Amino acid sequence: MRIAMCQIDVAVGDFAGNCVKIADFAARARAGGAALCVFPELVLCGYPPEDLLLERAFRGAHDAALQDLAGRVPPDLAVLVGCFAANAEEPVHGGRPLHNAVALLQGGQARIVARKCLL
Repeated sequence: MRIAMCQIDVAVGDFAGNCVKIADFAARARAGGAALCVFPELVLCGYPPEDLLLERAFRGAHDAALQDLAGRVPPDLAVLVGCFAANAEEPVHGGRPLHNAVALLQGGQARIVARKCLL
């Protein structure tokens, strides 16, 4: 299996621009024969997002961008992108509201496949 490791320069909060870069690098990886393409932590929103994570509009733009990006990457390529996801247990256990996460984009779908629990 050929795996493409894509270390790209993204901007915090530039979901549209970051999606273009991710989709471009994914297409280039697929053209190069990759079956899996891996991007860094928080690549979708840019790093470090800091207090922007507290803004509902920022979180909504992130979720919309993730779904949009799933439809832009080659459908026959598995793409892992760093993002964030809601912590479903937060109200019960008093933890933080978000997890640093990784999403698998494949076949036009996006799904969270791992959440970072400890820093």
